[in-house]
Amino acid sequence: MTDYLKNAFRGLELSPPLFYKWPTGIRFEIGSPEMGAWINREKRVLNNHYFEKALHRALSICNAAFSATDEVDVVYETLRHRRHKIKIKSHIIRQVSSSGHRNVIFESRKAGSLKGLHWKTAYVTGATSSEINYAAIFLSIVNADFSRRKPSLRGRCYLVNRTRGMVLHLYDDRGLDLIATEKSALREIYTRYNAWILAYDKARIDAMFSDE
Repeated sequence: MTDYLKNAFRGLELSPPLFYKWPTGIRFEIGSPEMGAWINREKRVLNNHYFEKALHRALSICNAAFSATDEVDVVYETLRHRRHKIKIKSHIIRQVSSSGHRNVIFESRKAGSLKGLHWKTAYVTGATSSEINYAAIFLSIVNADFSRRKPSLRGRCYLVNRTRGMVLHLYDDRGLDLIATEKSALREIYTRYNAWILAYDKARIDAMFSDE
């Protein structure tokens, strides 16, 4: 974990579900359950409009939360065998422009009781928001549980906004967590995209903002 994360988000374990691990955050519904991912599950026919809408929502929230000049770290982690390494040309790392001051740090740690498996992490730092291809990253996450759709991400990806003190985690086609060091950083996003807040957690999120 970077020094920034350790200091700004003291005590946070960067793992899902992020929303439940930090006191200030919003959990959004990204994929529409009414629309559904499948047109015909038996015939394996997917609903392209579902994925288009999910991608639109994720990008809308990200663009509202982050500005072009913000300093944003990309954290990518995947569960692999001990000898496996994340390649510098992996899909996620390639979505961060190498023309600026990009720096990539790799880390490996044992995956608890999972014998022979390690969490492999790549921290991509030194980039501004405008140097990151969010659409390609989000598309690979939205596709992750549907092998026929490409690109497809194997692992997790966190976007750490140092400028605004935020962490954004699109965890799959269903939802997105956005946490912040300060509640005020989330106020505008809470208001603008209130209709997209996950119903299960909405009462808790509304209560957090009602005491201002």
